[in-house]
Amino acid sequence: MRSSLEEQVLRVLRTASMTPSELSAQLGLSRATVQVAVEQLVELGFDIPQHPLLGYTLQTSPEKLMALDIQSRLTSCWISRVEILETTASTNKVALEYGARGEDGTIAVLAEHQTAGRGRFGRNWESEAGGGIWMSLLLHPEGGLHAWPRVTTAAALAVAQSIEKTTGLQAGIKWPNDVVCLGRKVAGILAETATDPKGRPFLALGIGLNVNQSGFQDELSSTAASLRMLTGESWNRNALAAELVNCLEPLLGAVHVGFAEIVAEVKKRSSVLGNTLTLYSGSERVSGRAQDLDTEGRLILLLDDGQYRSFAAGEVSLKPE
Repeated sequence: MRSSLEEQVLRVLRTASMTPSELSAQLGLSRATVQVAVEQLVELGFDIPQHPLLGYTLQTSPEKLMALDIQSRLTSCWISRVEILETTASTNKVALEYGARGEDGTIAVLAEHQTAGRGRFGRNWESEAGGGIWMSLLLHPEGGLHAWPRVTTAAALAVAQSIEKTTGLQAGIKWPNDVVCLGRKVAGILAETATDPKGRPFLALGIGLNVNQSGFQDELSSTAASLRMLTGESWNRNALAAELVNCLEPLLGAVHVGFAEIVAEVKKRSSVLGNTLTLYSGSERVSGRAQDLDTEGRLILLLDDGQYRSFAAGEVSLKPE
């Protein structure tokens, strides 16, 4: 992903205040060129006052999702492109379309508003405009398809880590792919696979994270929450989206060679292990005690009849049935 001049200026100013001369020397550009870039950033909504002695200081960034802002916060170049949509039916649908037409690289698609956001089992995902991070990544994971379910586990850990680093909240993982804080669901993950015209498989990894909503409707009001509702603070979604992507990169790299460590971290944050629960898997309903996660991240249940069974997917209810 090629960096624009404005992105380079943001990267430098995130480290320290700089005079025009220092900034131009850092970037190897003329002061006039740097001045134009700063002016363009100010027009976009970045607050960059110029002090007579300290020079330029980046004080605040816009809340509106912005590819430029997200890219300037990434710690590596593993993302090929960041794309922001004002409105779309589903970011996962867009990522699947990109993959189906043979797009290469890792593309991050975010939307301010989803009109038909989807969760697992075809459920609707409430996607209030400007309220959260609705993001899908087009991925081409290495290794066989048999290992791709591990990506969902890695993504859940990345979401939890990004929440903890950004807000200080302790984030739990409700198997298999929900993230909870203080007993409320704040994020969900949906992974879908398909093949491109050349028969190459790809994966669309969808992440929905409730950030700045003030409340939820109907039955969600008792089970869901946003980070703002739990902390009393609003959070910059560009910063949080970038932190999520930064956390995800090393975890995806460890899916094949370090997955045991990922599972161990997920266990520490598990909100189901040790609890008696009901699990729905297809048309089957089973009850038991969540004992452990196996080496593939599958949930091991001690059933009411004394048998042990492992499940790769399902719907978990911690409420008495």
